Amino acid sequence: MNFLENKLVPFAAKLGSQRQLGAVRDAFILFMPLTIAAAFAVLINNVFLGADFGLANPAVASIFGGEGYLEVLGHIRSIFGALYNGTLAMIAFFIAMGIPYNLAKQSDVKNPLVVAFIVGAAFIALIAGTYVTVDPATGTAVLTNYAAEGAIGIGVLNTGVYFGAANLFTSLVVGILFGELTIWLMSLKALQIKMPESVPPMVANAFSALFPAFITLTVAGIVALFFQLMGPNIAGVVNGLFGLDGTTGADGVARTPLVSVPDLSTFISVVIQQPILAFARTGVGGAVLAFIYVFLTCFLWLFGIHGPNVLGGVSQPIFGVLQLQNIELYQQGVSAYSDQMAIFGGGFFDAYCFMGGSGLTLGLIIAIFVFSKRADYKAIVSFSVAPGLFNINEPIIFGMPIVLNPILGIPFVLAPLASIILPWLLTMFGVLPKIVLSAPWVTPAGIGAFLMTGGNFLAALVALVNVAISAAIYAPFVIASNRELEVENEMAEEEATA
Repeated sequence: MNFLENKLVPFAAKLGSQRQLGAVRDAFILFMPLTIAAAFAVLINNVFLGADFGLANPAVASIFGGEGYLEVLGHIRSIFGALYNGTLAMIAFFIAMGIPYNLAKQSDVKNPLVVAFIVGAAFIALIAGTYVTVDPATGTAVLTNYAAEGAIGIGVLNTGVYFGAANLFTSLVVGILFGELTIWLMSLKALQIKMPESVPPMVANAFSALFPAFITLTVAGIVALFFQLMGPNIAGVVNGLFGLDGTTGADGVARTPLVSVPDLSTFISVVIQQPILAFARTGVGGAVLAFIYVFLTCFLWLFGIHGPNVLGGVSQPIFGVLQLQNIELYQQGVSAYSDQMAIFGGGFFDAYCFMGGSGLTLGLIIAIFVFSKRADYKAIVSFSVAPGLFNINEPIIFGMPIVLNPILGIPFVLAPLASIILPWLLTMFGVLPKIVLSAPWVTPAGIGAFLMTGGNFLAALVALVNVAISAAIYAPFVIASNRELEVENEMAEEEATA
């Protein structure tokens, strides 16, 4: 216990207040409304307007008029497709600006939006440009790397590759490094342009960022040039490091060697992002990370530390990215049961593990109503039912309390860990679909799983079964707390009569 109080708890608190991780976490929170809006757009297009069970089903279409009817549905789908293209399809760009915005707010920069705009521009400057040319033989458009000898045509950005969830790791790196660089440059008085007092503050603040913006974007240009010139050499090093020799491994995956590493995004993707996500994408590897994440989330709560907030800067780049990639695949028409999708998207935990909040305390509420003889517990729970249904459990965590409670603390950790097992195995063996949509974290138990799996009733049932299992896990400890109260009453009576 001394180790926990003296070492682990202070470390966790320090981690939670770490400025860069906090900025990453808050950037994803800022983007959450767009994530949920995009998820509803995908739900409408792929479920309600889909060809499997939706309005585009041939049987339904034959009733309402055939081709003309399908054409109208196509137009409606394009509306929600545009909504998706403006939100999740651009998430890397928005996060690259959200991180420096939060860093600037923490540093009390007068105009944090200026920092966000500068880093957003740097993010684009780091992207390897391409030219659109037309193949005279086929008449089709061809994308050519701008560094290719003799490349001519219309300069474009390949937004599908660089702005979506696949490039989130780069946006994290760029957002943090270039954000900190810009903030530091803006703090140097020698680089600030002093305007007369008659100039409006907004204009004066914009001019004071002129030189920091120029220097930051110049650094981005130098980095882009470095990869442009050294891309083939870097590719050779990466090929040797990861064994990309053109052969096919025992796992059936071809180890195709890289010809060039044309930009920072490709380098980060190959060296950092792909190995981490490849491990998390596997059934066993993802489960290992999931168990660690759920354990730490609940364990930190036992000391009054907000686990999801502390770990958000680490969990979002892994589980959050996997979920966003699942949503992208689902938007493209890939089945929710496909092996291309990851089991442990970020919504997995909201759907199956944190119902009632961290610790799966919806099970605790049920166990107390059924087994508790303690009036204090029942009084607290009676006020906690309504928020608990919407996954808000601070009244229980601090009211029971669960914090530093040796009896209720054990099931508080065990129940959500046990809740991973059933949906993990059912999803891995193809019984349950993957998490392919997002829903607000306050969505009640069962409904969240139903929505996030694209309308699967079995997923909702599994979520409710997990609630029942958690109640069974909490029950012996609730009964033990009854005995604890009896002992306390006996000791009080003995003291009164002594």
